[in-house]
Amino acid sequence: MNTINRRRLLSWTALFLTSCTGARVSEPAPDSSNPASLSVNLPDVIYFTDTGAIGSEVLENDFGVFCNVLSEALDRNVELVVLEDQVSAALLLKEGKVDIALAGPSEYVVIKARTNAQPILELTRPDYRSIFVTKAGSDIKAIADLKGRKLALSDIGSTSGHLGPIQMLVEAGLNPQTDLVVQMLGDDGSVAALQTDQVDVWGGSSGDYADLVGDNPDGFVILQEGELLPNDIFIAGSHLPSEVVEAIATIMKANEASIIEAVASKQSKYVGSELLPSDDANYASIREAYKATGQGDFLR
Repeated sequence: MNTINRRRLLSWTALFLTSCTGARVSEPAPDSSNPASLSVNLPDVIYFTDTGAIGSEVLENDFGVFCNVLSEALDRNVELVVLEDQVSAALLLKEGKVDIALAGPSEYVVIKARTNAQPILELTRPDYRSIFVTKAGSDIKAIADLKGRKLALSDIGSTSGHLGPIQMLVEAGLNPQTDLVVQMLGDDGSVAALQTDQVDVWGGSSGDYADLVGDNPDGFVILQEGELLPNDIFIAGSHLPSEVVEAIATIMKANEASIIEAVASKQSKYVGSELLPSDDANYASIREAYKATGQGDFLR
């Protein structure tokens, strides 16, 4: 049963919320899905957060079920750490007040640079890619035609709504800082900008295309689809010993089906996802996109 445990941190504005208690097992089990079969002592309480879930309501709704499943898998109490702003996750990981976090690709590369967080497992997102869309009848036929034109993107630091499109511009030979006008307008604002002809092209997640075209699918054209973006990723704070991180990865992978079912039950973007071994090299394109926007300092 979930219990509410609120704790105010002295240095950071975050709340520890929802204790998820798994069934304790006293006898060793013969498989890797049970922590008792591994010769590693996990922390008695594990603190988890999601870097994109700001506020208690969002975190509880999206990860309450996952919290219970992870607690049972690890045979430990798991508590959700509620973030009140976008920078809290990195700070709390660095301070050892968050043990495990689920991060998007853009958040991961920043957190990795600033806290030396340890990758656990990648969480795939089927058909997770950026696309460019323009109005039907536009004279823009390729990304290279965007030179001197206006492009609407979502939020700064968004993987699919900012960094993915930026990388596509670079690959097309454009300098996103000088060759065109890039307007960061948020999800709704960027969609509205193309719909009302304030910009020439919209760039964002393929999953948002339906919202863009609305009831007028013939009025828009997909200019180009990008490659699959890097996966979301579970990471651990550098304060956890490497053998503990490896044990958590082993247990999570052994309980993959129930973990995926839990996260997908509240977030459809994870339907059909997998847990894969982590590879930091997979996130090189995100680092390059940060540099292309002149925001390479985020990675120092």
